[in-house]
Amino acid sequence: MSLDKNIRENIDGKYLTIYADDFLEGIEFARQIKISQIQFVNMSNDILIDFINIEKLSEYLQVISFVGIWENISNLNSIYSLKNIKKIYIQQKQKFTIDISKFPNIIHLGCEYWRGILFENALSLTSLVLVKFANNNLQQLKKLKKLNALHIYCSKIKELKGIEYLPIEILYLARNKYLEDILTIEQLPQLIKLTIEKCSNASIDAIHSNILNRIDIQIIK
Repeated sequence: MSLDKNIRENIDGKYLTIYADDFLEGIEFARQIKISQIQFVNMSNDILIDFINIEKLSEYLQVISFVGIWENISNLNSIYSLKNIKKIYIQQKQKFTIDISKFPNIIHLGCEYWRGILFENALSLTSLVLVKFANNNLQQLKKLKKLNALHIYCSKIKELKGIEYLPIEILYLARNKYLEDILTIEQLPQLIKLTIEKCSNASIDAIHSNILNRIDIQIIK
């Protein structure tokens, strides 16, 4: 596969796509153009990917995305050299372990949850999107004292305990079929927007009317 040098654009700005087959060449091209956002795409695990060269991008890389399963890799710890990373997107659960707290300037994480994605001590996070979160509650989030936007999709949560008194302003709950107890919403003093989409067992009926009257609520059945 020849190197894809096309510069595309999304909500986070201009980005370069680097395929696993062209990893080293792609890293060098990214260094030359000083791109701030990279989407890493792996369509095969037939080749070993050495992440040590990613250190070359530490000065200006701010947003990274992982698409596909990145299984056959080495020197993944080199990724922690990216001290200016602000946003990480991981579309599928991975085989590796990554500690989000080791990115000191991280403000957003969006991922399909797996046990190896460690984010509970990433205290700088202001925005979090979790897909297929495996726990029954949200206790894993209780230390995220700067979190103001939380999206939970297709997860196993039964209740929202764990996010009490966090500065959450936007809460989006979608397709969480086990979710029943949402009374924790009464303990979110800064909440201004709540969306509940296709959570068939969750009801706002028990929530005090004074709380509901100050929140922009959307229920999608």
